[in-house]
Amino acid sequence: MPVGDVARLRAFALVAELGSVSAAADVLGYTQSAVSQQLAGLERDTGVPLIDRAQRPLRPTVAGAALLPHAQRVLAAVVGIEGALDDLHSGRRMIRLAAFTSALSSFVPAAVRDLRRANPGLVVRVLQVETREAIDRLRRGEADLAVVHHMPGVAVPDTAGLRRRHLLDDHLSIVLPGRHRLARLDAVRIADLEGEPLILPRRDTPAGRFRAVVEQLCAEAGFTPTVAYELDDLPAVQAFAAAGIGIVPMHGLTLGTVPAGAVTRPLADRPAGSRRIEALLPAGADRLVEQIAERLVVSSRQHARRSRSSGDGAPEDRGRVRA
Repeated sequence: MPVGDVARLRAFALVAELGSVSAAADVLGYTQSAVSQQLAGLERDTGVPLIDRAQRPLRPTVAGAALLPHAQRVLAAVVGIEGALDDLHSGRRMIRLAAFTSALSSFVPAAVRDLRRANPGLVVRVLQVETREAIDRLRRGEADLAVVHHMPGVAVPDTAGLRRRHLLDDHLSIVLPGRHRLARLDAVRIADLEGEPLILPRRDTPAGRFRAVVEQLCAEAGFTPTVAYELDDLPAVQAFAAAGIGIVPMHGLTLGTVPAGAVTRPLADRPAGSRRIEALLPAGADRLVEQIAERLVVSSRQHARRSRSSGDGAPEDRGRVRA
C-alpha cells in the first residue's frame, strides 16, 4: 500500500516525536493546517489512523508506532542523499561523528587524525552527545557514525537496523587520595568502599546512570554508599580526591587527567561495573564511514593496551606519598 511522499513522512515523524502538530509546524516552517493536511494525506494512503488525537501530548497509534521506525529510516536516507549531493557540488566530503565526552578525550582523536591523513580535504564534524542522542541522530541522518557506551544494568537503546562494532570494555577504577590506606593495595574491592566518603554525580543528570551502577554494586556488596559530595565535572571530582577529601569510582576512559596527589587502583571485582564501548553504523554505510570505523577499532585497542601497561590509562603513582 502506498505511504505517500517524503513531506508526509516527515510531518508524521515530527508529530509522533514532538507530540504536537504546532511543534512540528515550527520545525518545518509550515502552518499547523499544512502539517495536519500532510498527516491526513498519509493516513489516507495507509488506510489507518497513525496519530491518536484523543490524548495530549499526541502519541502514535499502534499502527503509527509500527510505521514510525521505517519512516525514520527513509528520512535518514533522504538526508544522507541530500548531504552527499551537497558534498558533490561543493567538492568536499564531510563525515559527522557523534560520540560521548570521554571517548572524545581518549581514543577518538587518533582515529580522526589517521582518517584525515588518508583522505586530504575530508572534513570531520564531531558532535559531542551522549549515547541516546547519538543513536537518535544516527537514525535521523544527522550523524554518519556514533560511538556509544552501554552501562551494565541500564537498558540499551534500540539499535535495530544499525551495525554494531565492539571497540573496548571500559573497566571501573577507583581514584584515591595518595595517602589513603586503600592506596597501598594493588586493587580495590567494592566492599572496601563501605563507610568511605564517595564522590558521585547527581541523579538527575546524564551521569546519574553511572551513579545508579555504583549504588547497585554497593547494594550487592551489602551496604549503602556514603555520598560525601555530588559533583558532575570530572576534573573537579578528581581534584577533590587529590585534596584528600573523597574517593571516586571512575571508568578507565576518564582517567587521563588525574592530578598530582591522587592515585588510581583497578577494581578487583571486574568485570563488575564495566561498560561496553561500541561504534554504530547505518546498514548501508559508505567507504569513508567504514574507514573511520576501522580506525576507531585500531585506536581503541591501542588505547586499551596503553591503559593495561600504565594502570588503567593514568599514572597510578603520580603524587603518591607513602605513609
